[in-house]
This record gives sequence, structure tokens and C-alpha cells, in this order.
Amino acid sequence: MTVTDQNLIGFCMQLLGRVGMLDTKTRKAMLLAWCWAEGGWQHNSAAYNPMNTTQDAPGAVPINSVGVKAYTSLQQGLDATEVTLTNGLYTAVLRALQTQDVANWAATVGDSPWGTSGASIAAVMQRAQATVVLLGPPGPPAAALDSEDMPWIIASDGQPTLLVLEGAVIRLLDSAAVTNWENQGAKLVRVETAESLEWQKKL
Repeated sequence: MTVTDQNLIGFCMQLLGRVGMLDTKTRKAMLLAWCWAEGGWQHNSAAYNPMNTTQDAPGAVPINSVGVKAYTSLQQGLDATEVTLTNGLYTAVLRALQTQDVANWAATVGDSPWGTSGASIAAVMQRAQATVVLLGPPGPPAAALDSEDMPWIIASDGQPTLLVLEGAVIRLLDSAAVTNWENQGAKLVRVETAESLEWQKKL
């Protein structure tokens, strides 16, 4: 298959959920820049492996002498990347991603055992940010940008009410459910129909 930037953004979105982080434009851009710098799946035969991890998986085959793997499915590639990121060697990388530390992102990844060139990430970071804005699904509604780490409720006239929690989108079935989440600190934001429809694609 021809891998597009939208494919990579989708990978980044799912990976954020795997590591327990909220899906934001900044975090997607940080991961996209990393994917571009590695070039996996895009410029080599490492299928479903944009970050070029060497993590073993059933049926995965090495594509080079380093042991970078080609995986059998998107889910297997996500599983392998998640396992690698959470193996204890990348605490600083995950912390930078959690805090959305764009300024130090390239250096943090570059200093990690992964092997990616920090300079290569820095060279494409601004382009990644622009690409996520142009091609990616919406990040948090503007009204919630000051509280990205808390759950929020997305409401739009004539559309289902949605809860966004740690990167997952959940349909709230009735007003009692909305009230329950508001009582737990969720922030209610109203959006245009078009933005609600984009969020519904992630259900």
C-alpha cells in the first residue's frame, strides 16, 4: 500500500491512546515528526512500522541487519511500538510527549536509546505541526485547550453528545450521563456540527 501522511497521523492518534495520552494536535505532530525522521513504512519495507522498531512479534520479519521489523497488520505494528515505548527505557520521551514539550522533543528522542537523529526530527517539526492542522482530525475544541488533561463533553445541536476521555470518544446516551460526567469534572463545550461529525468518526 502507498502510505500517506493521513495514514501516519492515524497511527499516531492510536498510539497516543495506547500510551494513555489525550489526542492533541501537538502530540500528533510530535509523533508525526518522529515517524518522518525514521522513515519506516514510508521509505522502506517495514510495513506498519513507521518508527522502525525492532520489537519481535509473531510473523514479523526483519528487513535489515539492525532487525527493524515488517509487521503483519496495523494492530501488530501498534502493539510492537507500544511495547517498545513502555519498556522502561523511554521514560523521558514519554514525559516530553505528555507535557507537549515541543522545544526539547527532538533532543529528548535523539538522546534516547531509540537511535533516531534529533536533528532529523527538528528539521521537520514545523512541517509536521502544519500537516496535522491541515490533514488531521480535530484536536481538543478551542474552549478546552486550557484543560487538555481533563475529560470534556462535546455537544452540538442535533448531534449525539460525546465524551472525550484519554484519547477515546464515547457516546453519552442521556442527560443523566452528561450530568454524571460534569459532576466528575468534565468540561462541557459546544461545537459546530461539522466538528462534531469529525469527532463521531472516532467512535
